[in-house]
Amino acid sequence: MMYRLVARDLCKWSVIVALLSLGSVMWLCHEVWNNAFMGSHWNLGWLLQGTPQQYQQWFPHYHDLAFWGVRSLLIAGCLAVLAMVYLLFRRCKIRSLFSPTEPTKLFPTLSDNLDHNLRYLTAAVLLSLSAFLLLYFAVRTGVISSGDTTFQDQLVVSRAFALSLIVLIALSVTVKWKSFVGLLKRFFLVADTPYNLAMLRFLYFGFMAVICWFYPDQHSAYFDIKPQGLPYMDWYIKVVNLTREQYVMICKTTSVVNLFICLGFLTRPMLLLNAILIFVVMATPNFYGKLFHEHLWIWIPWILTFSPCSDVLSIDALMRKWFGKQIEIPVSVAYGLPIRLIWITLGVVYFFPGFQKLWIAGFDWALSNSMLNQIYVEWHQHYGWRSMLPVERFPGMVKIGGLSVILFEMAYIFLLLTDKTRWVAISGGVIFHTLTGLTLRIWFPSVLGMYVFYFNLGRVFPKWRAASGHTVCFKLGLQSKLMIMVTSILFFFNSIFGFAAIYSYPFTSFPGYTRIYGDELKFVIIEMKNEEGVWVNVDDALSRAGYRRESDTPYEDAIINAHNKGGSVESEVVTYWKLLCSSVPEVNRARAYRFKIRSEPLHPDRSGEDVPEILIFWSSEQECN
Repeated sequence: MMYRLVARDLCKWSVIVALLSLGSVMWLCHEVWNNAFMGSHWNLGWLLQGTPQQYQQWFPHYHDLAFWGVRSLLIAGCLAVLAMVYLLFRRCKIRSLFSPTEPTKLFPTLSDNLDHNLRYLTAAVLLSLSAFLLLYFAVRTGVISSGDTTFQDQLVVSRAFALSLIVLIALSVTVKWKSFVGLLKRFFLVADTPYNLAMLRFLYFGFMAVICWFYPDQHSAYFDIKPQGLPYMDWYIKVVNLTREQYVMICKTTSVVNLFICLGFLTRPMLLLNAILIFVVMATPNFYGKLFHEHLWIWIPWILTFSPCSDVLSIDALMRKWFGKQIEIPVSVAYGLPIRLIWITLGVVYFFPGFQKLWIAGFDWALSNSMLNQIYVEWHQHYGWRSMLPVERFPGMVKIGGLSVILFEMAYIFLLLTDKTRWVAISGGVIFHTLTGLTLRIWFPSVLGMYVFYFNLGRVFPKWRAASGHTVCFKLGLQSKLMIMVTSILFFFNSIFGFAAIYSYPFTSFPGYTRIYGDELKFVIIEMKNEEGVWVNVDDALSRAGYRRESDTPYEDAIINAHNKGGSVESEVVTYWKLLCSSVPEVNRARAYRFKIRSEPLHPDRSGEDVPEILIFWSSEQECN
């Protein structure tokens, strides 16, 4: 019976997939059909795509009238389509869409049965993926599209697939809104023992105490170059323009504050103070041209600021006991809610990189040679390092893995909502980070380390396990409401930044690695004259110092972009050289330096090929000193 219901709902969903697929084909072929039916002289597609500046060139005397006239026709057409859809849905009782008792006849109606929902949603995603992959291969093989627009055409198909997933999510929520709200209540409002939250407080803030103490050692070199603004954060440079010494002092102070929180001493005021200090510590190094995506180290303390994480296993609890103020601490929602709010925040970190891969790069990100080429770029940036996994021998598996990454990242936040699927998100995340670390040397420790919040430490010890309960309480106190408010603000702004791919602080979109790589890529080659007066590649010194050159990609891209535009590269080169000198003492002792650009084949077996170099900057010994 369940499979029959899944098949029924899948048939209804296939109508929407077919409409989106047909819309994609019509968009890809509209110029061809327009030429066939109306002739090339009557092809008015350029009018629909024109910008106000182009209209000013085309119609110098009445460009405003022409531009808004065409736009009005487009708006009128969209309204006409919406009216037709409304009439169709009205006949199909679309008004019952928001009714919990009368299901709509048109859309698939999810059951209250979790197993049915999981089977249906999985089948719906696979159906949509199959349909749009068929269109993708039709584009790539030239059946639908050919020529210079192939990448843009496959992007249309990929975005249609992304929209189909958004429609599926929207329908799944709205058709059974009451059930969805119930699912959220069962997820968030679960009573838990205070010991689990207390142990996580001890582990997390103890870890942050160590991180903040040594953080200046990793980032102090940036204070030797000129600060740069971040989107919507230009005011920060003017208001909080710290010197190196001031920054070190704030980091040490923040370390002590985190240690106090770890031990549970004056926890509440320390949490409030830490909410300000941790932002300054983590955000400041990012105003120098390179963004470190360690935002979770800001978000999680903000969520825990209003949590009762010091009720047990803390100096504050011992002091209350000594003064006779110790009260019995029951199992409560207040102890489980902070952890689950952190889970959802982690889900946002994964969703938007997957969405960006589809929206910006398309299926080409996974199914073209770019997938392997991206691995080769990372090997090159790590001074010729090669993975122990022979990924270059299995390009098909790499492409399937890339497609799986996109689906997993977008599904992660939804997999967290139920006990049956949460283990898939957790184990999949660990496997994902392990494989990227082994193949790309990109471990994302700031994200992987947060997986400690998935462990129920309250079940480790018998006393804590006995205190655990399963009752659900719907009455929230002020602290819990403040936690929800803080998390909602983080969720809202990070969603906006995620859809727009804006990278800033304290809100951001985590990197999607959406770049498409060809078989060859331009690289910056840096040479220095050492103390013996011999020109050597600076990579030798950087490698000996354990310097991670992969982190300097924004600086090298800025140099290449400036050179491609035909302008001076001196400013970008000098900034990058100052950073290297401040980070590696051996480089700082160089007598002169020069920068070159060359296009290298990415495949490691072609690394020995002779390729031409372009000298773009060289310094005198006086300039270097």
